[in-house]
Amino acid sequence: MYGLTDDLRMIALDKIKRQKRFLSENGVDILGNQYRLIDFFKNSFINSDRYIAEVNNRVSSLYRYAKEKNLVNVFVTLTLPSEYHPKKTLRNGKIIDNPRFIDDEDHSSRSGARELSRMFNRIQQLRAYRDIPKDQKVYFRVYEPHKDGTPHLHASIFIPEDCVEAFVKSASNWCKKYGIEQYKFETDIKNPVAYLMKYILKTFDDLRKDDGNITDLTLWYIVHGICRFYTSRTLISLEIYKKFRGAFDLLEVTKMYRNQEFSVLVDTVTKKTVMIYDDTHVIYSRKPVRKLQSSYQPVPSEWRNRRLDFIFSEIDGKEAIYNPRSNTFHLLSEIQKPVNQMSIQERFSYRQKLIDELYNPFNEYDDLGYIEDKLLILDRYEMQLEGY
Repeated sequence: MYGLTDDLRMIALDKIKRQKRFLSENGVDILGNQYRLIDFFKNSFINSDRYIAEVNNRVSSLYRYAKEKNLVNVFVTLTLPSEYHPKKTLRNGKIIDNPRFIDDEDHSSRSGARELSRMFNRIQQLRAYRDIPKDQKVYFRVYEPHKDGTPHLHASIFIPEDCVEAFVKSASNWCKKYGIEQYKFETDIKNPVAYLMKYILKTFDDLRKDDGNITDLTLWYIVHGICRFYTSRTLISLEIYKKFRGAFDLLEVTKMYRNQEFSVLVDTVTKKTVMIYDDTHVIYSRKPVRKLQSSYQPVPSEWRNRRLDFIFSEIDGKEAIYNPRSNTFHLLSEIQKPVNQMSIQERFSYRQKLIDELYNPFNEYDDLGYIEDKLLILDRYEMQLEGY
């Protein structure tokens, strides 16, 4: 099912086993109290109840925000071109090999998810959507596989009612122009949250009683490194929201911050929250954390966090960073060219690098949003070159 072979299943199950073992046997010391890493970690198969509850909270908060703004829903479905599909279904229901399928890395499930993300970002850059004020548009989207393993995308976009017709027309024309064979923009969904949550929740396995009850669907996301669910960055970051430990939901914390009911101090180097406080007391203060040693061997390379702890420095008065792993210095000015100074090949390589990081399963939500912003900047520049 979903294009998985026995070998791919074994690889995915082994990844899960090793990740659980590492998180269970390593921990941190916080002010003398020791905690296992697994107690903080959550995804679709580790602390899945907490993860699904968080997804529900994010969707519910965004939907209530949309209702308060009197925004209406456009439900979007995007499907990849035929060359991404290993199988095709005939009119009589028979499933056969697809002769147009291109069997290479550029047309794999992972690459297909990247292409869907690019398509969705391009639609967001159309003038009919871009001109809508930022606080008047929100969305959440989910990736789901066909039975042959090819991903497709569902999204609920909420915009002002008087913008719907122009947006749907513009997005449909763009899909036709760029040869997107199957797409749908629906504006008559009665309960958009329930409609999209149906797609979201069916991608999760019920592991409440048996955490070994992992189906091919979950393994498909793990094998290809595909994140199920994304939302717009309309509300406050999850990092700040989590510091309130469930006392308020995501929308309530957002409103409190916009009403200046609390303040946030952020480390200028790491960009992490140091303190949250209001007029009367400190809500959160970062505590000193010490990593605990473990008898377990170092986590295998494919599960390592690729983000390094760089040290900021100077070389001849110029800003630089020091990489302690490779014992090398790099000038910040040499790390990345501005987009408008990149060649076509450099922009292509830069896009692939960003997309690789976007699907890194160890990224924080805030990091994902930062990477998506870079992709949007790149998309906006390339659309300007194309005359949009």
